[in-house]
Amino acid sequence: MTIASALGPGPILEHQWRAKQRTPLHVPTNGTVPSSDRWEAALNKLAGFRDLQEDWDGQGAHPPSSELVDSALGLAALIRERGMEPPTGVAPGPMGTLMLVCHGSNGTYCEIELERPFQAEVMFLQSGQAARHWMLPEVA
Repeated sequence: MTIASALGPGPILEHQWRAKQRTPLHVPTNGTVPSSDRWEAALNKLAGFRDLQEDWDGQGAHPPSSELVDSALGLAALIRERGMEPPTGVAPGPMGTLMLVCHGSNGTYCEIELERPFQAEVMFLQSGQAARHWMLPEVA
């Protein structure tokens, strides 16, 4: 499923997002992530951002809060359940934010930036069209 259709078939509501936050994260017991499961790799990388400390980049970066990491994991679980392709990258920002970046197989590009728990800004690009921006959760 494409990025647009995973984020677009009806709004992502806060109660749905909060419910997914409590979904257990599957972490392989041997500490390795099978290369065939990019979703598991992305979820494990997100979960690992809990271990970041102040100045994690050597230039004064702030770590994301545990609540923000949990929120990002919940959103990822929700969009995964909707059939979205796995993010091609996840990264912490220097101000304690988290970013999910998705390059769709159909040439689309999407950034989801979480600045606070249960609040994300989405930027979506599709070839030949103007960029679209919206906030999550959406109001039904």
